[in-house]
Amino acid sequence: DEPLLALWEDLLQARASRGRPLMLVWLAALVCWVESDLATMGRHADADELVPLAFKRIQEAAQALPAGWRPCLELSEHRFEELKRTSTEASSIYGRKYEEQLLRELHAGSISASLDRAASKIFEAVKSAQRLT
Repeated sequence: DEPLLALWEDLLQARASRGRPLMLVWLAALVCWVESDLATMGRHADADELVPLAFKRIQEAAQALPAGWRPCLELSEHRFEELKRTSTEASSIYGRKYEEQLLRELHAGSISASLDRAASKIFEAVKSAQRLT
């Protein structure tokens, strides 16, 4: 709980780290904290599962930080911007894949409803034909 309180203290006192947004500094430090775990995930997880798994791992790490932990980023501005671009790109790809999945599910639902209507009409036609014979 102590690192969470420290984050809130920094936020409430509007502290920034060399002009960088505070939440981004803390997030980047958490990513660095679990970097080896994330790299292992990247080698073994499917691309579609990677972002949710990475966020889950970062959340778990945030909940288990040792007392006294603070973000310690010894990153150059270039490396910081590179990490920011990578994060934005991953988020964009995940969002696009999520939208594509939703569209596929909507299309599948539409096809299923259409097939149900066609089956119902065929059933009614068979019943009508049976009454004529």
